[in-house]
Amino acid sequence: MKEHKDGFNRDNIDSLTADNGFHILPGKITSKFITHQCDEYEDTLPVALQLLFCGGRYVAAEIDGALGKAHCIRNALIARDQFPVDNLSRINVPDFGAAPQETNDNTILINMNMILVLDYCTNDCT
Repeated sequence: MKEHKDGFNRDNIDSLTADNGFHILPGKITSKFITHQCDEYEDTLPVALQLLFCGGRYVAAEIDGALGKAHCIRNALIARDQFPVDNLSRINVPDFGAAPQETNDNTILINMNMILVLDYCTNDCT
């Protein structure tokens, strides 16, 4: 998969990224104080991941295939052992699905909403 690197605008996506591409839209980070023991905090970051696929002649079958790929991506994202970041405690993917498109270019867009949760201490806990 190839990332569309324009952080806020998906309108100018190039044709190479349009098939098996993705666009990441990070949301607003919220931080919650947990305990004074080590000044522990929990940060929550919502992320919208947009997966792009080119459809073909049989659009319904292409949508099914795109949803199958999105399901595999979701499974990889929530597999905790995939991440080397120690303080990334979990990734939730509460929903994903195909989004209707206003154009007739057979582009399939899968919106996947994720929530990244990071737990960390602001001082040394040892």
